[in-house]
Amino acid sequence: MDQDGKPDLAVAHSAYPVVSVIKNTSTNGAISFDANVDYVATSYQKLSIGDLDGDGNPDLAVARNNPSVSVFKNAGKAGVISFNPKVDFGNYSSSDVSIGDMDGDGIPDLVVSTPSTISILRGLGTALPLVLSQFQVSPPRQPYSVNMEHLYRN
Repeated sequence: MDQDGKPDLAVAHSAYPVVSVIKNTSTNGAISFDANVDYVATSYQKLSIGDLDGDGNPDLAVARNNPSVSVFKNAGKAGVISFNPKVDFGNYSSSDVSIGDMDGDGIPDLVVSTPSTISILRGLGTALPLVLSQFQVSPPRQPYSVNMEHLYRN
């Protein structure tokens, strides 16, 4: 998340009102991390990491128990992890979120599972605060988790 070539960690907490980001300080053969930095909001279920605004930096999208999905824009620079305060989208309880380009326009979208639907919040390619349009797909059962991948390739 800080462009140093090492994978950093992001942790959603369901019982605590924070998302923790932990910088990877490992060296060859020795795994280590900095102390976590917490970004305050309400309790969370799951998170997804991806560049939502096209600036080349991975942002955080977090499914929340309370009505919305939160997005934290990556405001860091090389070697420094930093996120802006959350921006909330939607008005529903979400249990999972995934980032990917659902419509093939080259712009990442958010796919969100709710207690009764799968919602696709279509990215429009603007800088955050992200402008999203919502499209709901009704699944046959109560979805809890969602992910996306090409299941068939030519």
